[in-house]
Amino acid sequence: MRVMRVALVVRGRAEENQEVPMLQRTRLAEPAADRLFPGGDHIEAGGHLNAGGRLDAGGWPDSLPTEPRTVDETGLAEDTLRGLVLKYILASGSATPREIADVLCLSPRVIDEVMAPLKHERLVQISGSASQGEQWFNYLLTASGRDQAVTAAERNGYVGPAPVSWAQYAALLERQSVHAMRVPRPAVARALSGLVLSSPLIDTIGVAVNSSHSILFSGAPGNGKTSITRAMRDMLEGRVLVPYAVEVGHQTITIFDPRVHEPLTEDLPAYDRRYVACRRPIVTLGGELVLEDLELQWDEANRCYNAPPPLKANGGILVVDDFGRQRVRPSELLNRWITPLEAGWDQLRMRTEGTIRVPFDVLVVFSSNRAPAELGDEAFLRRIRYKIHVPDPTREEFVELMHRASAAVGLVDDPDVTVAFMRREYEEAEREYRGCHPTDIIRILLDCAAYRGERARLSVEALAEAASIYFVARTSRPDHVLPWREAMS
Repeated sequence: MRVMRVALVVRGRAEENQEVPMLQRTRLAEPAADRLFPGGDHIEAGGHLNAGGRLDAGGWPDSLPTEPRTVDETGLAEDTLRGLVLKYILASGSATPREIADVLCLSPRVIDEVMAPLKHERLVQISGSASQGEQWFNYLLTASGRDQAVTAAERNGYVGPAPVSWAQYAALLERQSVHAMRVPRPAVARALSGLVLSSPLIDTIGVAVNSSHSILFSGAPGNGKTSITRAMRDMLEGRVLVPYAVEVGHQTITIFDPRVHEPLTEDLPAYDRRYVACRRPIVTLGGELVLEDLELQWDEANRCYNAPPPLKANGGILVVDDFGRQRVRPSELLNRWITPLEAGWDQLRMRTEGTIRVPFDVLVVFSSNRAPAELGDEAFLRRIRYKIHVPDPTREEFVELMHRASAAVGLVDDPDVTVAFMRREYEEAEREYRGCHPTDIIRILLDCAAYRGERARLSVEALAEAASIYFVARTSRPDHVLPWREAMS
């Protein structure tokens, strides 16, 4: 007897695949996507998302999706729900209606409606009962039920919280759109308060965030570009509902990702359990990015799709970090995103020639250590509306950074010591200030003191010792012999 593996996805995590006997395996006559999208036609799954979204004072859409009470209210075809129930019983061996309702995040009433024809068609049978009522009866698959479950699993192996329809997903995104957010100046200043930035720079960032257009942060490494992008998430105080999965045709795309989405722990009003209430997401793409990463990812083991990063970032921020150093050229990436950035939707390929149109409701932020002119010409850069240079800290800002870095580790700084250190290691050495230097140098100072078994203290000599380790030598002369090295020789 052959066996097949059925993926069991419960609340966003994959359980260990379970082997179940396969009595009959029916191979599909043609790929499912060919039937869904003949001739490469696409399905409209949402259009331009603009500032017309409606949010209440707490950041919620003005009306939350309620738990479906009937199959029709789920927005899903009855065959989809039948398949989910059969596949779950197949993967579990047996299950009660209450257990199925919990896993599929649907009401017992909906599960009863789905189970009724399964019982009538003798696809399931009772293997045991309980005194609590029919919701606790244990059901097994019959031979015919097992055959149907196997066929359903071959077509779409997803098992877990019931998907939401594309129409429901697009409608909710429009109401909780990130482009509907308006961040007042105090909220911008509060989110950036952990950084030492000039008031004009803070205001420029605030204007850019409120514009909902793409942003490029450029400047030398270590001046806080990454910290600024992280702080931008704190500006977006709205909360969003993220579906576990969405359905297009007979295909399932998983959206919720616990590595990306941060569920809220506060008490919340009741809503459709097929969604997870989360903070607005921030998704970062690094130097390993290739264009294929922006497409739907087919999961052969589970026979469903995983959403690409931009789809997971909907309602939040999509960061392209270290822009210009990806495996894909900057021009290729921006050409790929011309339509999404301007129209608010993207077009994704399925496994065959078919495509689907999906919402692109993200604030796109590029961050680069390279000068904008090195990334592309004027016509190329025009596609990125806001180009913000993050400069080196001024002398006064560097003093403040030294003060904050010292206080963070319990050291008392002396402004005279800081100024003397800056004169020696920066002004006389003709070295540029960088926002990351104070924290990095003071950490090395602590390491040196700990190694010698001494109490750390701020002095020009201790800071200079740490700086000599931190900075790359600019000449070929032998390294400076540190006092504690000399004592050991």
